[in-house]
Amino acid sequence: MSMNDSWLRDTGPTVSYCFLSVEFKLYLLLTVTPHWKLQELLSLSMQFVIRNTAENAEHVASSVAGIDWTFNRWGCADDGCYKDWSHDLLIARKILAIGKVPRFKHSMILEGGSIHVDGEGTCLTTEECLLNKKRNPHLSKEQIENELKAYLGVRKVIWLPRGLLGIHSAHKLIVFCDDDTNGHIDNMCCFGKPGVVLLSWTDDQSDQQYERSFEALSSDANGRKIQVIKLHVPGPLYMTNEEANGIFQDGDAKSRTSGTRLAASYVNFYIANSAIITPQFGDKKWDEEAIRILSLAFPDYEVSKELDLVTICKGH
Repeated sequence: MSMNDSWLRDTGPTVSYCFLSVEFKLYLLLTVTPHWKLQELLSLSMQFVIRNTAENAEHVASSVAGIDWTFNRWGCADDGCYKDWSHDLLIARKILAIGKVPRFKHSMILEGGSIHVDGEGTCLTTEECLLNKKRNPHLSKEQIENELKAYLGVRKVIWLPRGLLGIHSAHKLIVFCDDDTNGHIDNMCCFGKPGVVLLSWTDDQSDQQYERSFEALSSDANGRKIQVIKLHVPGPLYMTNEEANGIFQDGDAKSRTSGTRLAASYVNFYIANSAIITPQFGDKKWDEEAIRILSLAFPDYEVSKELDLVTICKGH
């Protein structure tokens, strides 16, 4: 399948349960927990019936559906990571067509890494990303939240102020954010299970990441009781001159400069069929601590430590 970039999490579809009201022919979406596997979701299609418990109960048939958000390469023409994203715009549509999954197209700019759900009606995101002027400047925070509720089937949206810290020099300016994604939630905080989140953290109060993590820890959970598991970030890690010079610059892709603080986080782990694929950064102390914490958080999974994420963080 043709694509301009490899980040399928951001360009692919958001898979949701789709409840079809037989009587009123209305579609209701509920985004599932990350523990679900695509094969299991597809096999659930039209296999069970949900009964409305209201006084006038009706039968509702269930299937899965995919949301095809609009992608603008994390910032459109003046701030995006590369020039041509024409293939990426078609990725979600193609995947859903191959799987014969109903497609809901949405004009809102949104990447998969900017949201995280618990499967029980709560969504995590950041103001830094979703309210970024390069995404949907015509929409207010309230309007964006309403769209998330309507298309993800969530009842609560927990807004963290900012994502993970990254320090990047661009156009003679020092940018303090996860520069490529403008503060995605997937590097900052995620659900381990409903009511439990894993948060990127540092104990070093002199590190600028501490302020961001403390903000997140102090954020309003919108009425939900949340247990927070802290995952200490590695490093900090910075790109060297040798590393920056060794990266091949393709066309108008965003440049990589020495001194860039890498957006290094263990929160961006991957849940596979029976394993947790954990990022490793060559920081022995915090790499091992991340393995320990994730093993406790996911006791039914094998926690793997074979993924060297430093190269990816550099922008290769």
